[in-house]
This record gives sequence, structure tokens and C-alpha cells, in this order.
Amino acid sequence: MSATPAIADCSLPIEGLNGDACVARVQRALAAVPGVRQADVNLAAEAVHVQAEGAVSLKALRAAVQRAGYRLSEQQLRLRIEGLSCAACGARVERVLQRQPGVISAGVNVATGMADVVLAARDPELAGLEQAVARAGFQVRPVEEEGAADMPRPDPAANGAPVLAALLLAAPLALPLLGPAWTLPGWLQLLLATPLQLLLGARFYRSAWQALRTRGVNTDLLVALGTSAAYGLSVWLLATGGARLHFGASAGVIALVLLGRWLEARAKQRAGATLRALRALQPASARVRREDGREADVPLARLRGGDLVVLRPGERIAVDGDIVEGRGEVDDSPLTGARRPGLRGPGERVSAGAVNGASRLLVRATGVGADSTLARLVRRLEAAQAAKAPAQRVADRACAWLVPGVLALALLTLLGWGAATHDWQRAVLHAVAVLLVASPCALGLAVPAALLAGTGVAARHGILIRDIQALELAQSLSVVAFDPAGTFAEDCAEAPGGGDRLKEGAVQAVRRLHAMDIDTVLLSGDAAARAGAVARALGIAEVRAGVPPQDRAAIVAGLRARGRVALVGDGLDDAPALAAADVGIAMAGADGAVPAAGITLLRRDPALVADAIAIARRTGATLRQNLGWAGAHHLAGLPLAAFGLLDPVLAGAAMAFSSVVVLGNALALQRWRPGR
Repeated sequence: MSATPAIADCSLPIEGLNGDACVARVQRALAAVPGVRQADVNLAAEAVHVQAEGAVSLKALRAAVQRAGYRLSEQQLRLRIEGLSCAACGARVERVLQRQPGVISAGVNVATGMADVVLAARDPELAGLEQAVARAGFQVRPVEEEGAADMPRPDPAANGAPVLAALLLAAPLALPLLGPAWTLPGWLQLLLATPLQLLLGARFYRSAWQALRTRGVNTDLLVALGTSAAYGLSVWLLATGGARLHFGASAGVIALVLLGRWLEARAKQRAGATLRALRALQPASARVRREDGREADVPLARLRGGDLVVLRPGERIAVDGDIVEGRGEVDDSPLTGARRPGLRGPGERVSAGAVNGASRLLVRATGVGADSTLARLVRRLEAAQAAKAPAQRVADRACAWLVPGVLALALLTLLGWGAATHDWQRAVLHAVAVLLVASPCALGLAVPAALLAGTGVAARHGILIRDIQALELAQSLSVVAFDPAGTFAEDCAEAPGGGDRLKEGAVQAVRRLHAMDIDTVLLSGDAAARAGAVARALGIAEVRAGVPPQDRAAIVAGLRARGRVALVGDGLDDAPALAAADVGIAMAGADGAVPAAGITLLRRDPALVADAIAIARRTGATLRQNLGWAGAHHLAGLPLAAFGLLDPVLAGAAMAFSSVVVLGNALALQRWRPGR
């Protein structure tokens, strides 16, 4: 379980104070918090100094301030944590961060290697956070706001050289599996196993020691204990003339775990490919036309709104803006997944990350750097991938108890087999198998890996999922209500019997929803005759006509009696109704995400509605499969090892590859395509 961030004596910034009455109200609210001895509010500094008799939770202080009608001045901080090897490592970093002064909350996502920290401060003390995390055995660096240049450093586990060396050293030690005649002399086994154990396996000792130093445990501690026991037993048997050595078990486990970590690192890199690709779309500079007509390349950080940016043929666009001169095709597919470029001219918008065609365009910048569409999309996708699902919180709690539980089970296995058989060599091997079969990594990666892959492939096809709640709710929708303006009408074929024009594929989009056992409702402000004609053309049986925008939220709330409801609108006048639905789905185009929407469709294509629901269902199924696999692995593996039915080498192989299976299943989501 994560530690509760607490303070004994501190100053906290407060927003919204405007008089002595505010001061008195905040002081009374804080004084009522158990443990607070005194709270003094400084109106000029907009801060409160709290003195406590013991450790008081920052969350309790924040809640008290909020009940008084104010809020702490909080700052969001995103950190990249390097060196995470399992969910237990992530939990340890969370505890370390939450113990630091001023930290309200901290969450670590092992799959992305990111930590999201909320601080009750205007200027975060990065040095203190970095030092605390470094003492726990990890490296930390802040993520730049722009994000484009902030690419992750190569994961050391992705280096294949140590893996190849380990496999070459371990292979001869596995020869006895072919028969006793293939057994190597004891001195040669020792010669091969020692560099594997002490050099290539040194990372496990370092990681285990760092965990123990901070009163934590992790998967590497299990590997270090298990392989050391097998290696030490073999050295003792070699020195005393024992017949059967077990160097193959220790060496094989280290080689297989290193191989599993290498495959895991490669899989993580593939799972985060969409986010890295979006970041890479941002050019580092743009060509700006000065007032005197001269042109010069300007770094992105120096661009400002209102600058005239020259787009040369084939160039990637660095800013959001409006075309001032020129006409040509612009390819928005990196942002929206559109199949073909669109023709743009004066007065029309272009977005950062898109590609200019064969024409020369002049654009007046309206959104640069962090204010661009691309930067907003990156932030939204990062937030969705970093969010923790309820299932993940359960998995994290299980991981926190798993390693101590495995250590206890290994000790019981050792003592039980030793006392029952008096064969302590056999007892040690069974205890080693227990240590090696457990895999907190698989349990910790089951949920974030599925979310990372699912939200990534959705974004690649123009579907931006805001958070885990929207993803979960979209899996079980019963009704989808449409505002036809901007979703079905505008272009393409004429609707029979009506004056509106339906978008290509609109009828097929509705049919797909019906095939998914989802009811559809047309929610229109038009008169009944006109709305009915559109509904009949689309194949929608239920129509609510003559409904003005301000009344749509109430109708959406009424539809929720039939199950979970999604509203699809263009985001312009649908914000209240989008917020009232279980899932708001906005067709926003390339201009970016709509705040009230849980899902934003980056193309005005009605087929994406069914696609969004389909990828949500597929991601949810993958998440459940991963949790099922991780749970079954432990439920089957630990008893088999404890009862002596699992060889240590096989136990180590099962641990190494359980994470690979989870990640491989998540990566299968990347093969998803719209319309399937």
C-alpha cells in the first residue's frame, strides 16, 4: 500500500483568499483537522502556516481547505523514472515520492516509466525529489513541456549483448538435460557459472540491495536469493564431493530472466510507439517571414502567436495557424488517420504535425509549442496512458504483498521439506523454485500494457480516449444518441425525402452499431418531419425532434434509465449534453480535443463511433485476459513449486516469460484496424 503523504510543520499556498472573512474561514477549517495545533493564514502571501502535533495528511488539509470553499495552489509534475523493473519497483518509487515534503499524491506507471506528482507548491523542489528517488536506486528527470525532444533514454534491458553472453555461458550447463553422459566436469561448470552469477547477474544483487535499503522488496530480490541458493549449494557440493551439482539451475535462470527482460523491454518500446511517433511529428524550427519580407529559420521555443510561418513543399508544419497565402493539399493523416490529403486555401486552418503538399503556403500562427493541437493531443494521450484503472490499483496492491508472501512460502517450503525428508539439498531446490516462479512483473504490467497499446492504436486511427473511465464505460454502452448536425449531415449523398445531405458511410455506421447490440437515437433540433426523414434514411427508429441544445442534457439523462448512454456531437453547442452522457463522443476534427468529451474523434467520420466502441471493448478484453493469465500463473505455479513438482530452471523460465506473454497479448492490439 502507498504511504500517505504527511507533514508536521509547513507552509502551503492557497488560492482565492480576498479578505479577513476568508482568512477566518480557512483557519477554522484547518484547526478542525485532527492533529493540527495551529493554522495561521497570511493574506498578503496567500499562504497558510500549519503546525501539527504529529504527522497530518496533506490530503486531509487539502480536503479541509476545499470544504471551506478554497483550494491549495497545486502543481502537476511529470517525471521519467529510469530503472524500473517490476510493479514492486513502481510501488517503492510511489512511496518514496509521497514521503517528500509538499507532495500530495504520486502515481507511477511501470509500462510507460512515468511518475505523475501533485505538489502543494508554486515552485517544486526538483532536487529533493530527484535525490530521494536516487537513494531508492532509480534515476529521475522531468519531462519537458514540449515533449517532442523529451524522448526516453534507451532501456539498459534492451541491450542484447549481455543476453547473448548469458545464453552462451548457460548453454553448456544445460547439456545434462540430454543425458548424464553430457555432464561437464565440476570445475568447468564452476568456471562457466561464476561469471554468469557474479558479473551478468550483478544487476539483480544491486537492485535487490537498493530495495532492501529502502525497506522494500522486488522481483530481483527473488532472483538474487533463488540463484544464489542454487549456486552456493553447488559450490558446497563441489567442495565436499557431492555427486549432482546445480550450476545449470542458477545459470539457466539468470540467462532466461535476462532474455525475458530483453523481450519485455523491446515490447514496451513497441507499445509506446504511437506516443513517440506523435512527439516526433513536432519540428524543431520553422521558417518565419519578417516584417521587412526577409525569411529566417527560428527555433520552436522562439515562435509566437501572430508570426507568419512559411510552409515549403513537403515540409512538416510546426504550428497551428490560418492560411494567409497559397492553396494546396495538406496531409493531416498523422493526426487524424485520414486516408487522403485535403485541399486548403486562404482562411482555412492547418495544424502542427501535418505535412504540406506540393504548394508553398504562408500561415499566420495561432497555436505554438504547448498550445498547438499536436501538443494537446500528446498531453491527452499521455494522461490516458498514465491513468490507473481500478483493476490496476487492485493489481498493485496484490504486487505489494506478493513478494513478501513468496518469501514466506519459500521459507515454509524449505523447512517443511527439510523436516519431512531430512534431505536439505532437495528442500533448498524446492524453495528456490518457489522463489523463481513468482512474477510480480506480469501482474503489474497486465493493465498498463493493455491501456498503453489500446489507447495508442486508437489514437493512430483518429480516436482520442481521454481517460480510463471513458474507456471502461464505452465497453458497455446500450444507447448511442446522435446530434445529426456535424455528425451525419454536411456533404455527400442527398437523404431521400429530406433537404439534408448525409455523409458517406453514415448508414453503414448506424448498421454497425445495431450489429453490436446498441440502440440508436436521433436527437435533433429540427422539426419532426425533417428529423424523421433523416432518421429513416439512416435506419434509426427512435427520434427526439425539436429539442434545443439547452434541453438535450435532460433527455440524455432520461435515456440512462435504459443503460449506459453515449452522445455523439460536434462539440460546439453540445457540451452540457456531452457531460450528461456516460460517454461524450465529440467529432472535433484536427482542431483538437473537446474538454467535455470522454472520446474525441479527430475526423468527422461517423464510422469512427463504432470503431471507438470496438477498440474500447477489445482493450477491455485484453486487460481481462492479461489479469487472468497473471493470476493463473501464480495460482498454478506457486503450489507446483512448493510441492516439489516444478524444476528451478522451469520455474525461472515461467517467471521470465509470463511478462512476455502479457506484453505480447497487449501488443496484439496494435493489429486492430477500423471497421473490424
